[in-house]
Amino acid sequence: MREALAQPVPGAIRLHRAASAFEARLLALPPREWEGARGAYFADMLAAHNPQRDGVWRHRFLAQQEAGDLVARGVREGTLPLWTMAEHGPHLIDHWHLQEIDSQAIKTGVFKPRDTTHPLHGVLLWVKTIEAEPWADAVIAGLYPDLRAAGSPDAAPTPRRKPGPQANPGWAWAVDTATKEFAAAGMRRPLQRGEQAAIITRLLSLMSEGGHGDFSEDAGRKYALEVIARLPVN
Repeated sequence: MREALAQPVPGAIRLHRAASAFEARLLALPPREWEGARGAYFADMLAAHNPQRDGVWRHRFLAQQEAGDLVARGVREGTLPLWTMAEHGPHLIDHWHLQEIDSQAIKTGVFKPRDTTHPLHGVLLWVKTIEAEPWADAVIAGLYPDLRAAGSPDAAPTPRRKPGPQANPGWAWAVDTATKEFAAAGMRRPLQRGEQAAIITRLLSLMSEGGHGDFSEDAGRKYALEVIARLPVN
């Protein structure tokens, strides 16, 4: 079993690498007025005793802390799905089993809860790139809602990516429809057990019923992240 768990998940990178990539994106963005609220007081206290710790240092210090906090929150809420390799192949971990995710797991990519008998104790944690990128995009859009505004002097350049296949236009309709349906039904973040699976199922059903084709569960999971990001918060 342990040998199987040590195998890589196809199309995925280890959690600590995904967290580092997300941190790098935050560092490349301009400081925010309320950046890193949890550690701002501590950062200012440290800077007061060392004049070399300027605004650049403060942004780096807070972005590093904030990146870890946001990744942990995404894992606990299920908006950043984590995978591991089981004997039967890649296995999506129920986020309710990852509520003890901590900074050490994010730094190492290994889950080690306090309970050493936990069935997932010691497993390697993986993030699929097809899920990590839209999650990071949604989080950054929430942190910097005005960053892309026309004429904004703070707008950061968007990294160039190789053009991929054109997304089926039906997904925008399916995401919008599913979001309205689930929000009207009272679904809120953080999600309850089974709600993410319900979103995926509904998205795939909408795409099929709307004549847009049949898609894999991986595709549904990718667009489910957009639905989740739009849901109200409790």
